[in-house]
Amino acid sequence: MSKRRWVGSLFALVVASFAFSVIAVAPPSFTDQDIGNGYVNPNDRVVVQKIKVVDSSSIISSVWIRNLGEADETDITKIVIDNDDQPFTDPKGEYTTLTGLRSGITVPLGYAVPSGTTYLWIGVKIASTAHNARNIQLQVRFYSGSYTSDLITDGSPETIFRGGFEKKVDASP
Repeated sequence: MSKRRWVGSLFALVVASFAFSVIAVAPPSFTDQDIGNGYVNPNDRVVVQKIKVVDSSSIISSVWIRNLGEADETDITKIVIDNDDQPFTDPKGEYTTLTGLRSGITVPLGYAVPSGTTYLWIGVKIASTAHNARNIQLQVRFYSGSYTSDLITDGSPETIFRGGFEKKVDASP
């Protein structure tokens, strides 16, 4: 092979490798799926947010979570994050230290997002002593390497209601 052809082949290989690496590191996109459960009881375990993730394979290292509603860490005793519609069964992340939830907390996740489209479900456990008529409307932001997502706001808030109606458990689609 001539030197000129060898250099041309090397150049083509470098360009192809660069193009492939650019495609492989495209940032994920996140979209709230607007699920809502309306009223929730004290002691309920319920999904409050479902997020569509479109990715080319990355690792979500941590999540920033804030409640825009009135409910705080005295009303919500646990937050879980999972990649299936049963987030309370073997979740990817489970958090019980929620002090500062109304201003925002950052929690570790370490979730390897597969290529393509997937979903993340965020569930909460309502305290038995939760205050009546307080709202839950989570806003989240994901961190993956040097990438930070936009804020993703729950489009359908829930309201804690001490009315004694049927208990809701994991009412996700």
